[in-house]
Amino acid sequence: MINLIPPEGQTVMRREYMFRTLAAFSLLFAGVFVLLTVSLIPTYVLIEAQINEFQFEITQSEQGGGSLDKVKQDVNLTKEIITQLKTPTSPVVISEAIDAIQSLAPQGIFFKTFTADGSKGNTIQLQGTSLTRDTLSRFKQVVEKSDMFNAAEIPISDLAHDANLPFVMTITLAGDN
Repeated sequence: MINLIPPEGQTVMRREYMFRTLAAFSLLFAGVFVLLTVSLIPTYVLIEAQINEFQFEITQSEQGGGSLDKVKQDVNLTKEIITQLKTPTSPVVISEAIDAIQSLAPQGIFFKTFTADGSKGNTIQLQGTSLTRDTLSRFKQVVEKSDMFNAAEIPISDLAHDANLPFVMTITLAGDN
């Protein structure tokens, strides 16, 4: 192919081509730089807001030194309440009480249900069947003699039969007087 541009013109053309290429890339990089700068504006605004908030808190803490004393009093009060809550009152665990009741039961006592009610002074209500009236009264006496329980109550109507007595016994746990 024949080149019709003289050599001096070719150097001028190359120079103009390089100048236009550099100008295009410079505009492209400048546009990217402007976009990145604009995208960082929310970060600068957030940082400025946080700095202002911290300065406000510092001035508030310098002015209101009494608030620290109030917080210390609240912490001490909370510690006192926690220590009061931690002090054990030696409660009887219901499962242990049920195990004790079952171990105290003589032959001829059959249990159906156990109902524990902490709102009525830690009572356990049990339902069952006794083969004889004597077995049921012996069971009641053994429960009342136990150190784990204060009282055992059976309604009189449950003692009406001589054999195969269905009964309901209310047992009050020791520790609640």
